[in-house]
Amino acid sequence: MLALLRQPWRVEGGFQAWSVAWDRDDGRRRADPSGYVLRKGSDEPNPITHAEADALLKAGVLPGLAKPRENGGLWLNEHAAHALSDFGSDVYAAWEKLRGRLAAAAAADGRGSD
Repeated sequence: MLALLRQPWRVEGGFQAWSVAWDRDDGRRRADPSGYVLRKGSDEPNPITHAEADALLKAGVLPGLAKPRENGGLWLNEHAAHALSDFGSDVYAAWEKLRGRLAAAAAADGRGSD
């Protein structure tokens, strides 16, 4: 999970990948989602890397939403990918907010850092 949070998640003024595919759907896409193929050994997030998806699969976070492929890669359900992307964006935004507030608190604290 910490490796996921190290990625530069986009914070785009409330954009949610989930809504694009889920909320604007007539039901067909929900029932028959596409997926992302994550190549083994690739460190390119799409929205997460193969190693991260594999670890989440093994930890039971993606039951039935990620499936190993014969070539060693993984298939990741598009809705699960969007949910992970939105989670990362939300947590990243909260992390940036925390860092800003801690910096403001440190700057306002006249006692310094001793």
